[in-house]
Amino acid sequence: MRSVTNCFVTGDIIRPDDDAHWTQEFDAYISERGYQMIQNAQSTGEIENNPEWQLIFAEWYWKDESISGREDDAGLYDDG
Repeated sequence: MRSVTNCFVTGDIIRPDDDAHWTQEFDAYISERGYQMIQNAQSTGEIENNPEWQLIFAEWYWKDESISGREDDAGLYDDG
């Protein structure tokens, strides 16, 4: 279980029972608010101005794609 830490994006305190996202690229937690800020920046194109957020978003994207691929390979989804 993690201890109290600060969000890498916002600096906000993240308590052990708060939802948070991990980024291995920076060995840090990101709060729900920070996560939403990165997602919004991606959808508006503003992420191009922040190389750190680009790396974090890419890490999460590839992690999600990897999980999706493993689920497809396991036959959890039926195309028919």
